[in-house]
This record gives sequence, C-alpha cells and structure tokens, in this order.
Amino acid sequence: MKSLPLLHQFLVGATALTASSLAAAALVTGSFDPAFGGALNGISYRGSDAFSIADACLSLPLPGGSGFVYTSNYCGGQPSAMQFLGAQVEFYKTGTDPTLAADILGQVDFGAQAGAVEGMYLQGGRVVGVQTGLIGPVAATSNLGLGGAIPDFSIQFGLLNAIFDKSEGRNPTGPDGDRDLDDLPASDFAQTALYETVGGCQPGAAANGCLGATATATTYTTALPEPGSLALVIAAGAAAAALRRRRR
Repeated sequence: MKSLPLLHQFLVGATALTASSLAAAALVTGSFDPAFGGALNGISYRGSDAFSIADACLSLPLPGGSGFVYTSNYCGGQPSAMQFLGAQVEFYKTGTDPTLAADILGQVDFGAQAGAVEGMYLQGGRVVGVQTGLIGPVAATSNLGLGGAIPDFSIQFGLLNAIFDKSEGRNPTGPDGDRDLDDLPASDFAQTALYETVGGCQPGAAANGCLGATATATTYTTALPEPGSLALVIAAGAAAAALRRRRR
C-alpha cells in the first residue's frame, strides 16, 4: 500500500457541501499523533482531519474574544457552515518511521458526515477546538498485522462521552448556569479519541463495545481561502482519493 500525504485524504465525500456554502467558508485542519496502546499494544497511529466553518463565525464578538459556538448558531445572519469534511488515521509499528510507506500497517478513512459537528471553540478569530458526536464505524484497510478479522474504528473529536457528562456531573456550572458545552474550557475540545469498535460502540455506556479508546491533544489550523477556493480544495482532495482507490 502506498502512503499518500494526509492532506490528500481529508475530504472524501465532501461533495455533500454546496458550492454556495463553501464560497464563504474557512478550512480548519487538525493533526494528532499519539501511541495507541491498549487493545492494539505495540501499534501507534497518527491522523489528520478537516472541517469547515463560515467566515462570519470567526469574527463573532465573543465575550473575552473566545467561546464555544454551536453549529445551530447563525453568524452574521448566515448558517455556521460547520461541517466535518473527513479524516484519515494511519497505523504503524511503534518505534518505526510513519513517514515511510513501508512502515504503514494500514489506515482508516472517515468520509464526510453531515450533522457530525456539534460546535467549535473559537479564540482570537480562529478555531482551537471542535466537538463532534461519534463518527463511524469504518473498517481499516487491513488487519494491521494483528491477525484475525479486519477491525472497525470510530472517532470522536472534543469532549469524550459528552452526551453522558451532564448526568454524571462532569460539566461545571458556567457563566450561564445551564451546565452545557458552552460552559467548558477550550482544552476540552482540543482532543481526539479513536475507538476500536466491537459489537457497537457507545462511549460512556456500561457495556460500550469500545476497545483501545485513547484521547490525544489535537492542534488545529484555520485557513481563510479566497472566495470559492475551498470548493477547489475539496474537489482536488476528492479526486486524489478516487485516484488512490483505483491504484489499490
């Protein structure tokens, strides 16, 4: 298997977004590189992801210049355009060089998923954190050298088990007193968790079927393309992904 630059893998299925929404949207990319451990001991992974957000959201007059903005919010009278565009995770043997195609054991490509984003944390006119629901499961491209069946994976960005935190008292009472996501600090949204899925994966449930779940810090970069250029980026990414599939 040939390992291509992660940027080319971001935007599988991103054609779900309309050209009109892309013209006024910024591209947000993230990267993470932890050791997996747990059920896949001895295997590490790294990943990259991409999101979109309306330009107008980045200039919202937030208290103190930062805060959590829900997907349902309108920015300057326009929809937030917060979308999950895609992510790729590559697996490699711990201690080897993940930049070499020969050391890659397999990968998981998460395509765009409408409605996955619950909101984003903004600070100084840029995105520093993202909250999504659970995305997946998606099958890996191989058994990762572990033998047996090819594993499935799910991924979640932001606060883990967010839907369960309210009942468990995880969320602090913030400025508006409603114990909700907008009361949490930026650090809660700057993490990513990857789950090996077995028989259904529901984070936070007593028997959640999630193995090897791990959280890791994620660094986000916000780019402001020229009007319409994000659509071109997505088209190029989708074309590169299609070419890679044909070469397999």
